Amino acid sequence: MESRANEQQIPSQMREGFEAYAERMKQIRSLATPTLDEIQIPDDFSHVLKINFQRIGEMAAENRKIIADYIQPVLKSEEPLSSATRNEIERLNELLVNDKNIGEIDIHLSQMLVSRLFQDEINSGGRLDENSRIILLAKMLRRDYYLITELSRSQYSKSAVQVIRGKAVEILRELDSYVAHEPFLTLSEEARSAVLLSSVFGILLYIDFLESHPDSYYSEMLGQLELAERVFADSFYRENMPNYDWESYEFRICYYGSFLANSRLNRKTARIIYQCCERLIRFLETCTTAPILNACSKEAAESLLLSAGVKAGIVPVRDACEIIFSDYEKRNAADYSSAGIDANLDAPGKYLCFATEQKMELNAMDIDRFNHIARSMLNYLYRLPKRDINFARCVSLFQNLIIYYQEKPGCMTMADLCLSSFAALHPPTYVHVNIVAKLTESMTRHLVRARPDLFLRFPGTGSLEAVREKEEEIIRYAYQAALCHDIGKLYILDVISMYGRAILDEEFRAIKTHPSIGAELARRFVSTRDYADVIQGHHIWYDGTRGYPQDFDASKSPYKVIIDIVMAADCLDAATDTIGRSYSQGKTFDMYRKEVEEGAGTHYAPFLPELFAQKACQEDIAYLLGKGRERMYRETYRLLTRML
Repeated sequence: MESRANEQQIPSQMREGFEAYAERMKQIRSLATPTLDEIQIPDDFSHVLKINFQRIGEMAAENRKIIADYIQPVLKSEEPLSSATRNEIERLNELLVNDKNIGEIDIHLSQMLVSRLFQDEINSGGRLDENSRIILLAKMLRRDYYLITELSRSQYSKSAVQVIRGKAVEILRELDSYVAHEPFLTLSEEARSAVLLSSVFGILLYIDFLESHPDSYYSEMLGQLELAERVFADSFYRENMPNYDWESYEFRICYYGSFLANSRLNRKTARIIYQCCERLIRFLETCTTAPILNACSKEAAESLLLSAGVKAGIVPVRDACEIIFSDYEKRNAADYSSAGIDANLDAPGKYLCFATEQKMELNAMDIDRFNHIARSMLNYLYRLPKRDINFARCVSLFQNLIIYYQEKPGCMTMADLCLSSFAALHPPTYVHVNIVAKLTESMTRHLVRARPDLFLRFPGTGSLEAVREKEEEIIRYAYQAALCHDIGKLYILDVISMYGRAILDEEFRAIKTHPSIGAELARRFVSTRDYADVIQGHHIWYDGTRGYPQDFDASKSPYKVIIDIVMAADCLDAATDTIGRSYSQGKTFDMYRKEVEEGAGTHYAPFLPELFAQKACQEDIAYLLGKGRERMYRETYRLLTRML
């Protein structure tokens, strides 16, 4: 009776709640990263953020109530959903993910809801008719694509991508089975539209930015493209769907096929995609339909042609880079339209990708360009309207800078690039890593003087005398390592920026990858590789029994004591700060000290209670958590104004 009562909730209340949820998620995104237009002097920066995050906390509480009242009962219930509830859940999905513009404000929650709707059909023994089932499968397919795109830029998400792509391909195969003439005729017009769209949308499932694949994978990719071509050429479908937008269908064939140029391709496949790009350009030259021209400019199509040409061996990489950079210099740095995003983020990302993947020998001019591109992309993203529905896409494109950047003499170091990226995209994390670094520096200084024996494994030591001689080197190392400890979060900015609700299990799994992702990134560059152990181990308990990643044994690292200090400093800042943590009320240092004393020897290193008992150490920590933190926000403001 209780579940049935839940099903009788007033649809208007549910609808109003869902609309408010979606609007608050947009507002939270802009509140979390305010523009400098809202701030007049450096002292106001932290004040504005504190007020904003207080408001974010209030809005998040309202969102959690919506989830608790309306969404969780739906997700947890195994009872069939009423038609009214299904309708409102489907409507919420449209608010969370804009299928038309491929924009999103909460893709993970949307995917859970679509999966629940599909599970509802299974639980009810196929209560949905065939047409409704097909429409729902088509929605699941599109959301799987969004998740694949979001995860596929991280090597540590490969297994998750493979699982999602495998499931999506199974859905695609079922939908494609309805393309055959006889089953197609049994469907409603809406279901036919879903099948047609999926037949061409399925091409995008094969995009992979980082991984090469066996020939069979590329055969499947081209097979999906050929299926869409056959549908378009077959008069049967036009006769039975005379009102369908066939011009858009042809455009999608050309555009989605050309978009495969962004994937890792073998040379044979790249040549076929090159021909698809040529067709896209010819199509756009004669097209007069505004929505199509807004979705893909001729310049964007030419950029895809260039990508395919390089991968096919048709265009020399040096020639391609010269063309890209020449066009890049003509961009409008204040254009946040789809074309503007391509010009300001996608184009320079291609330059870096070509230069790195094709192992182009860099000259002095290239090094200058790398610096110019890095700073320009950061500036563009800082000015990006944070409520823009393309925000997630922009952050994804920005990751090309991190993936393909090369650290050369005269270039910005990767350490500096990562720090600047946090400042531009997520100021609370920029402040966090700096405060953790200062706390680590102070704690290391006090500890190395009081207990030099703890540092005997530090490289280049072996005696207490050697530790004392290397004291300043040890302190500098600890500071720099702490500055870099969170660089893996640059791959999951969308997750750490999720302030509007509780973190989902899937999102927490992504968060737990950031130490390993960061360590992998660090090992690629001279400026960061020495800090890889600290980056990888900073979420592992002192005794190794808990924390993540589980496959890293921090106890074997020569930097074990530094890992333990950074872990403690990281927890200390997180526990006592409220900016950037919408659910936290903030602890006092004394509260945190008690937590450390209770966990000494298990969670925390046994030397920490004694260290925190030192008056000088207490005074340093009190300053850093108070005036030091305020000062850091002022410095962040000044950095951002210089960047811009």
